[in-house]
Amino acid sequence: MSSGTATRWLLAVASTTLWGYFVSVVFQGRRIAGISVTAVVVYALVAVGGAMLWVLAGRLSDSRRRDVLASCVSLLFGFLVIDTAYSVRTNLQLNRRAAEADERVEDAHVWHQEIFPRSYYPSDRAFTLYKPNVRVEGTMYGEFYQRRMLESPTLVQHVLRLRRLVYTIDGNGLRNRTDIHQSKQWALGDSYAMGYSTTEGLTWTDRLGELTGQSIYNLGVSGTSPGVQVQMLDYLLRKGTDGARPDRLLWMVFEGNDLENSYAGRRALPPSSAGFRAAVDGTLIGDLLSLPSTIRTRSIIGRALEGEIQFARGAVAAGDSYQIDGVPLVTPIYRSDRFGYCMFNPVHIDVTTKGQDYVLSHPNRPRLDESFERMKSLSKEFGFRVTVMVAPSASRVHGRDFPQMPQPTAEPYFIRYVEDLAKRSGFETVDLLGPLSADTSGEMLYYCDDHHWNERGNDVVAHVLAGRP
Repeated sequence: MSSGTATRWLLAVASTTLWGYFVSVVFQGRRIAGISVTAVVVYALVAVGGAMLWVLAGRLSDSRRRDVLASCVSLLFGFLVIDTAYSVRTNLQLNRRAAEADERVEDAHVWHQEIFPRSYYPSDRAFTLYKPNVRVEGTMYGEFYQRRMLESPTLVQHVLRLRRLVYTIDGNGLRNRTDIHQSKQWALGDSYAMGYSTTEGLTWTDRLGELTGQSIYNLGVSGTSPGVQVQMLDYLLRKGTDGARPDRLLWMVFEGNDLENSYAGRRALPPSSAGFRAAVDGTLIGDLLSLPSTIRTRSIIGRALEGEIQFARGAVAAGDSYQIDGVPLVTPIYRSDRFGYCMFNPVHIDVTTKGQDYVLSHPNRPRLDESFERMKSLSKEFGFRVTVMVAPSASRVHGRDFPQMPQPTAEPYFIRYVEDLAKRSGFETVDLLGPLSADTSGEMLYYCDDHHWNERGNDVVAHVLAGRP
């Protein structure tokens, strides 16, 4: 075999492999022009593409083939390194969580996630609800708590705070004590709407209901993006509430991670256990049929397309802020002359230090825009008005009082972007950053062992909203 023919074969194999990677990552499992792209379709596309690439390779000069071959191999190697590195990072995080689970077994204190209501998928969409008709309660520290923190006198005296928490989940799988038909105002959002870490009766939705005499029905679900929230609202309006409708929707977006959370349209369903796939499971044929799906789910591009990757661009540098009294910390701690010691979520710190380009160029930004378009359609279809507010991060509100912490940008770019997006959608907006930043009570508005609003913060937000028409 001549060197030219060998180069042609190598180029055909490398370019076909690269084409197969691209098809698996971008198209596998999706519907295109009404056709479901299964593993068989992927292999057919790879075969056709491989044949075309073989023909194209024959039309190139030998030197040009070597150049293209080098590019293909470099790309394949680069994807392999990046995908492997991200998977290793994910595995290390899972191992760390497993170590925390072991630590909990030896800890007499209840950890927040041990009593937090469990979630479930009511459909094949990506949103979840809490398992209905459940009431859980316990006394615990905030979400930053780990057992070794009790070895630090500073943390015990100034940061950690035991508090009684009660979560009541209604028949719709949401945190409420009143029937949905008794409320014409609904609150939608993530953990800031749900009232995470604050006991019932003291959340901003509960306090707002007391101040206005009109109960607020809470649709908040922790860890969700605006895109997933719109999915859930659509489901509840059409299927889950026996005809209940709001007059007004209070939509709370969170600055800290609402660009980072998943905007996936559907959840990943397990493969069917019936038919040919079940028969060949565990065989070489079964492994080959699973290969395109495996490539998609494990590649960094596939995860990005599904909105699964958190693009925390940069990080808060580890240093003295990650230890105190000789105790190593996962969450950094800073000291303020005004408030004393407090811990802050490092991802949220990083987000608040990013410039405008972070928002405009973020891969989930178009999905955020689309979520507002879908909300606009829902509001017109079901006849409710929408009020949008952005919950600012603790580092945004209190950063100026903790000068050792990386400081937030002077302009809150994400908050302003969402407010502008809301206005363009015809929604009302409420500024929360101004009143929270201007609070003169001398108290922190966020828990120091948790990144959410404390009772005082919830009360300030309720009074701001109560002053609106």
